[in-house]
Amino acid sequence: MRLTTELAERVEAIYRQHLKEHFSEKVKFDTITVEPTEDSEGRDTFRVTVVYDDEHERPDPRIRIHVLGALMDPLEELGLQPVMIESYVPKSEYPLLLELLAEPPWGVDEE
Repeated sequence: MRLTTELAERVEAIYRQHLKEHFSEKVKFDTITVEPTEDSEGRDTFRVTVVYDDEHERPDPRIRIHVLGALMDPLEELGLQPVMIESYVPKSEYPLLLELLAEPPWGVDEE
């Protein structure tokens, strides 16, 4: 199923819920973006970028795995494959990431 704006908003809400449940107040999360993309074989999937406040504790990789596992059933209930591209990015590096993603080959080539 193709990721629509409505589905992206629902995925973001589900992410926020599970991040809050698993990390409690240990890590402060900022922006969560959910964007349609394709995997390496050209299949529809989506990219989730979780921005965290790097002035506080970093997200523990073991807890991140638990969050990902907890997302499987809710994503399948939405009709989405539970396989996606996921990144956790420190807030201080997020502007640079956006800048890099806007440039070719990822961004739109202006030629």
